[in-house]
Amino acid sequence: MANFIYDLHRKLRDAQFQVDRLLKRQPLDRQFLNQLAALTAQIKDDLKSLQSTSQFGSFIDELAVLDPDFQPAISTWRKIIGALTFGWSTKRFIYKSQLEYTVSTVKQLKEHYSYLERHLSEL
Repeated sequence: MANFIYDLHRKLRDAQFQVDRLLKRQPLDRQFLNQLAALTAQIKDDLKSLQSTSQFGSFIDELAVLDPDFQPAISTWRKIIGALTFGWSTKRFIYKSQLEYTVSTVKQLKEHYSYLERHLSEL
């Protein structure tokens, strides 16, 4: 059990390091986002297996899920403006929406990871 908690603690530190790296560099690097999403899924699975012995039960569902392939919904108005600007405004809208989604989700992940690390050290 102690080895399992140590491995989970190591994964959390690795995830926090990756989140910090992501916030400091180009946030829309798809490969890096895929790695972070996979690591978050592993942490979530580990927490589910630890759920019977800890207080993480309700927190597991709140753990932010990062979707590396996020595409915002484009309204009809945005499509019309995009046609008038030869797609420039739509492309810019999609990029800004993806960037906003990624940064906000990664910041949530960072808060969740720090919470988990604090409470994991108590076990």
